[in-house]
Amino acid sequence: MLESKVLLCLFFVVRVGIAIASQNLCNVIVFFMNRENFSHFYHLDLIYEYKSSLFSHPYVQAILVLSEYHRLLVANASQNHDKTYDNRGALMTQDKRDASELFYSFFSLVKPRQVREGGVIDEWMAHVLPHSPIQELAPNLWHVTGILGPTPREMVIYKLADSALLIHSAIALDEAGVAQLESLGTPKIMIVPNRIHRIDAKVYKQRYPELLVVAPEVAKPYVKEVVPVDAIAEELLPNYGVVCHRPAGIRPQELVYELSLPTGKALIFTDILFNLTDSYLDRYVPRNKLIFNFLGARGYFGITALGKRFFMTDRITYREWLKKLADCLPSLRVISVAHGEPITTNCAERLREAAARLS
Repeated sequence: MLESKVLLCLFFVVRVGIAIASQNLCNVIVFFMNRENFSHFYHLDLIYEYKSSLFSHPYVQAILVLSEYHRLLVANASQNHDKTYDNRGALMTQDKRDASELFYSFFSLVKPRQVREGGVIDEWMAHVLPHSPIQELAPNLWHVTGILGPTPREMVIYKLADSALLIHSAIALDEAGVAQLESLGTPKIMIVPNRIHRIDAKVYKQRYPELLVVAPEVAKPYVKEVVPVDAIAEELLPNYGVVCHRPAGIRPQELVYELSLPTGKALIFTDILFNLTDSYLDRYVPRNKLIFNFLGARGYFGITALGKRFFMTDRITYREWLKKLADCLPSLRVISVAHGEPITTNCAERLREAAARLS
């Protein structure tokens, strides 16, 4: 067993070192995720188990993220980021489109760990990673903060008019979390917001067979790769009083959802705004602050450096869209993002600040 671990670790270090030197880590990630590449080792199952465990370690994931990010920056450095394109991406340069697709594909490689009970994989438990308790943001609105590799992520829970629950960007919960969730109401609708935030969608549908799986029209082809999609967000959600905003100046990938609260409105973003404050990172991933500083994602509310390079197609259009959104919602009480601390004070002004960062 020790010999196998040493052999695998040496193999991993050599391959990652070569990848970093050649700025082509994506091929190595695929290599490591492919079981067949380990067929020349003895004790294959044991080796593959250690490989999966090693890959799931947050520091290993951080190295992979940073290395691939550097490669993507080099590939994309010469592109014009203020150029718009239509819903088909007709005006987007081929190089930038390819870089964006590679960026998406990289995150689709993240897989849940395997948890075995009595020789059988417990699929729900395989998806359960560290997370906070369910916490209230406002009347009828809650959130959960989870940790996936080096990254904190957010799930939002909203009580509909019929007292059933809408879940945005689902995170698999431990048994205490499930009990807390079900005490709030019956899960009825699950929004899978884009092609990245789909990792736990399948197990939610398995646990709650009556759950309606909803995705933006543009994300449906990717979401249905992991779970059947029951409805298009833009078509179904208005029936429940949810307003779907299509971001302007952003590559078609996700929507922003406007929810009605007893005290005003809430906006639910996914990846086109972050809010990784120091207090938030200290609370959930204190050892990873340097990573997010390097990625240009730490200490402010706004679109990140990654978002500008791979999501934003027109800086001015996106800035004006954010300002218009703030002006149209003076009763805005909550802003939630998929990665970062929810905002519950001065929300419209904070949205204008995010827009101002694009000036």
